[in-house]
Amino acid sequence: AGLAPGGALVGGAFLTYQVANSLRPETAPLAAALSGALGGFLVYNFPPARIFMGDAGSLSVGLLLAGLSL
Repeated sequence: AGLAPGGALVGGAFLTYQVANSLRPETAPLAAALSGALGGFLVYNFPPARIFMGDAGSLSVGLLLAGLSL
């Protein structure tokens, strides 16, 4: 349970660290907010799952990670 948000959480945390130490640190709060939202989602997604991400959620998370990395 939680393969997409778990991988995105690790990627978002790494992206937060990298962006905070780069020339564009204003993107770091957005990446940190995405990581925090995914961490909060994972709490409720472990068995017994009370919420589900679905296709639209995983595509949105991927789009946000790709956009923040640009």
